[in-house]
Amino acid sequence: MNPQTFALPYLNLINEPEAKFLLEHSEKMLKDTLDTNSLIVSRVTTLTTVTSTLMIALFGYSLNKYVTDNHFDGLLYTAIVGLAYLFGVTILLFTNIRPIAYYSVGSEPKVLFNPNVFNEKNKDYRMIVLYVNEIHEYQNRIEHNKSVNKKRWKLYKIALIFVVLTPVALTITYGLLRHFC
Repeated sequence: MNPQTFALPYLNLINEPEAKFLLEHSEKMLKDTLDTNSLIVSRVTTLTTVTSTLMIALFGYSLNKYVTDNHFDGLLYTAIVGLAYLFGVTILLFTNIRPIAYYSVGSEPKVLFNPNVFNEKNKDYRMIVLYVNEIHEYQNRIEHNKSVNKKRWKLYKIALIFVVLTPVALTITYGLLRHFC
């Protein structure tokens, strides 16, 4: 944490209550990015459950169809293609649910205790230096978390579109395969 990079232009302009206000609002925004992460994980988990259920159902149908009929036909091939399709969607979802580094609220004390912050030169305005630097750190964390959330939302939306299009993909597959089987 280097007060010269962000704090110095504001040290003469900002007072302690203003710095507290800005820090509180920065903290709220940072918490919002963490809440968004939880929402994404929840939705991805739900969609993973749906795709897994569909895969199990298609696998059961495929196995039963093969054992009963003892030959491959258009429906069985369609079910196998559907399994592969949903497996791809599930992999996409799993890549989106894996742990990803997020920046959280607060700082470790070892980061705060450093000579750039605690020195004789700034003893009169040290508290403002701490606030302004933490605000700066929160801004960086917010930007990082928003970037991660944006990527995760995009993957989720792509997977959702693929799940919604599953019946269309299976219908097209069956329509193409019934002429060859």
